[in-house]
Amino acid sequence: MSISVFPGKEDQTKSGTLYFSCALFILLVAFGSYFLLPLSKFYRYYINRPTVPSERPSRMTFGERLSTLRRVFGMMRLECWNVFFVFFVTLSVFPNIMVNVQRYSMLDDEYFRPVITILNFSVFAFIGNLIPFACSAPGPRYVWIPILARIIFFPFFLMCNYNEIGYERRFDVWFTNDYVYAVGGMLLAVTSGYFSSLAMMYASSKVKDSRLAPMAGQLAGFFLVLGIFAGLMFSWLLPLTVLRSTSVSPDEVTTPVSISTAVSTLATLFSSDATPPSSTII
Repeated sequence: MSISVFPGKEDQTKSGTLYFSCALFILLVAFGSYFLLPLSKFYRYYINRPTVPSERPSRMTFGERLSTLRRVFGMMRLECWNVFFVFFVTLSVFPNIMVNVQRYSMLDDEYFRPVITILNFSVFAFIGNLIPFACSAPGPRYVWIPILARIIFFPFFLMCNYNEIGYERRFDVWFTNDYVYAVGGMLLAVTSGYFSSLAMMYASSKVKDSRLAPMAGQLAGFFLVLGIFAGLMFSWLLPLTVLRSTSVSPDEVTTPVSISTAVSTLATLFSSDATPPSSTII
């Protein structure tokens, strides 16, 4: 829907109406489902099933909780690293680096970024999330190897036609074919979805004691957020390896894409008034 309304940049009211109509429709579906849920046999079975009273666990002191946390982390430290590094690599490259890769000949300027960068990543990340239902290789002992190997995406995307207004490249572009960049984005997305799913699955299954499962889930969630945060911070530093500042006119943008701009790109690039920034291809 976003891409279909993209050419109509002059009709901003129509585009905004479509976006908010979709959000309102989802809210109405969720609201209606709340009242329809009691009609489900599955819901009624588990709601009406008698429960066995269990002894309420005693509250742990801070020292006991800290000791338990260290013990749980010792069981799943490799899995925590896997969760962290998958999201660190992905968020270091997407969206801050990829949205500044300029096209050569594929599609028009107004379609290249929404389709080849954003839509391509979203679709194949979703496919990657589905693959573990059919295949879960490698196992928990060796999954860290391909996760670590994803670091190759750092130099790959920087050696594509990456540039920002107000900066010039230190090195020549290695990959001058837009299809190479598109395939690289597809591989980044698939591996991100696939290995993030595997990492979370292995992390949750590492702790066998059901009483420690909530703490294991909290640890995995913490390292997921930590990976996202560290990746976004590192995406500020990564461009400095290939870009250097150059003098520009006062009317031009002289700063690299900020974190807030990179994150908001996912929402704004599809809007009817979003147009790719013009820049000189070095």
